[in-house]
Amino acid sequence: MKERPKHFVERIKYAYDRIKDMKHGYVWVGSSDYNFEYAEGVKLNTKNLIEEAAHERDITVLDIGTSNGTFVAANDTDLNKMLKHKHKVRVFGISATDERPPSGTIIPNEKYLTGNAEYLGTPGYEEFQTIASQQFDYIFSSKTFMHLVDPVGAIIQAYDKLKPGGILVIDEFTLKGCEGRLQDIVTYLRKQGHCIAVSLNDQKGTIEQFCIKKTSKSLEFPLEYNGQELSYVPSPMLAKDNRSTLEKIVAARTLLDGILEQSGLSLYKEFNSLEALLKSKGYQSLTHKQQEYCILYVVAKELSVHFREEHKPQLGSTSTLFASHSISLQKVLNLKRMCYNRAGEGDRILSGDLHGVGVDNIIINSDHIPLAVRLNLIRLTACQKLLSLDLENFAENAKAFAQMGIQPTVIESYHDASLFSKICKILSQSQSSKPMNVVVGRKFTENSQLSQLSPYFIETLNFMSNNQNKEYICNMLQIKLNSSSYDFTKVEYVNNNGHYFFKLLAESPYSTDAEQNFLIPASQFLAVMNWSYSTIHRHELALEKLPLVFDSPTIVDYLNGNLGGTGIHVLDCLAGYFRVEEISTTEDPDCFKISIRKEGLEGASQEIMISKAEMSELILQQQSVALALGHH
Repeated sequence: MKERPKHFVERIKYAYDRIKDMKHGYVWVGSSDYNFEYAEGVKLNTKNLIEEAAHERDITVLDIGTSNGTFVAANDTDLNKMLKHKHKVRVFGISATDERPPSGTIIPNEKYLTGNAEYLGTPGYEEFQTIASQQFDYIFSSKTFMHLVDPVGAIIQAYDKLKPGGILVIDEFTLKGCEGRLQDIVTYLRKQGHCIAVSLNDQKGTIEQFCIKKTSKSLEFPLEYNGQELSYVPSPMLAKDNRSTLEKIVAARTLLDGILEQSGLSLYKEFNSLEALLKSKGYQSLTHKQQEYCILYVVAKELSVHFREEHKPQLGSTSTLFASHSISLQKVLNLKRMCYNRAGEGDRILSGDLHGVGVDNIIINSDHIPLAVRLNLIRLTACQKLLSLDLENFAENAKAFAQMGIQPTVIESYHDASLFSKICKILSQSQSSKPMNVVVGRKFTENSQLSQLSPYFIETLNFMSNNQNKEYICNMLQIKLNSSSYDFTKVEYVNNNGHYFFKLLAESPYSTDAEQNFLIPASQFLAVMNWSYSTIHRHELALEKLPLVFDSPTIVDYLNGNLGGTGIHVLDCLAGYFRVEEISTTEDPDCFKISIRKEGLEGASQEIMISKAEMSELILQQQSVALALGHH
């Protein structure tokens, strides 16, 4: 990089003068040690680093942004006689203004320097003359570089103040103008032979953690100063990552695959859907960090399966009006609009704060939002996390720490209520508050046209308003009527940014009761329409030979509890030896595939086939059992 341009120099002076003017109440109180936490769940603790180094040799340390000098007083062996290090530790501190307390440990002027950290290595800068020729084993800086006008220039100067093999550790600063290019920059520096460990938020342009070892190579960032603004311009020679968002998520799945292996979570790679993961008992026994990794992997897996769907038409054709109900990246990302006007709760989703959102989030926990949308909001949070979580650096960081001779500390994780515990509870609850008591045929599909659907709207609304069906339908759609006096009176189709819904109106005969409106995902409302049609038109159903509609997890649970008593030989012979994992359709509408796995063994699952008639029998058996249980 060239010399700082005039507008940078002027702004640095202005910012420093403001800090001096705002001295009282502006500067933080300081700390005796710092923790630098990396995204992969490890941290560098300054106390540990100093102790390990001082066991081998005398060391010299610099704290940039020391404030009241607590760090200096706590770690310098001349000032803190309680320290039992084998070798001497000399600590110097830099503060914008003199914040040393009037009492307590007296820190001498030669170890407490006041001045502008952006001129640490500038020849002739009077404030730092006492350390002009000093080099350091460690330079630490916490919560300081975020305030600098030219953090890159300051990093280069700090790097030059290190001894050969010395280590610079700093946290959180933004490279303005480099949003989306941070990984490119780090990759470039590594290719130049630098030993670096980082945590990045590439989308925001924020380097959350930065650790580099001094080598014989000079440190040169592939950046130039912006001639007009207080920002940087990536060098034209800097290679750019041109992968699409979906391609990055697909790549993240591969990286997460290795992380799950190393973390002993290989079993959770078998889950094919977020719903299946969240309602599994194994998930609920994991720590929050483990749950995060599993959610990220499964969401990346879901999107990877539907990789090509990004290129399918989402709008315009009535023949594919509801075809976007499957999990596609664009459909998930379209929910960003829903978060924009939800203040902090929406911001946490958009920032990818998977842990914070999982602990509690008003939007995702709202009973007024359909469950399918709430699950997609979890997927949106995971996508944002996947794009901001620099998984590519996890392995590189481990290599860098090894080369530095540093052993990071694993951050302790804890297990309290599961992340997204309310959603887990909903998914785990039985959906049979009132069984359907009928085999449902799929007359209405994602490819149905409105002209084919609208003739059945009135009978569907009447069916939904029937007191025998109303409670079950409300549970099924994850909606709540204000009272039993409400009936469903109107339905209309809504296209919301590529998400297809039906808008339901519920009204009460009492004038004092306000009307209620609900947005129902198309796939859910079509399921209700199919149930209604199959109940009202049972004879037509048999003649039309429609494909069956059923809830696979419910039938799977029923089978695993009743193998040996179904009356279907190919299933009953599995009792005591196998568990059913999944039931799915096949290309043959008269044939269904059942995946099974031997009890207590891992490995590939096996498949058996049953007929449509046998599947219908299973559905009726399950509903009869559920109906009987509901009467007790």
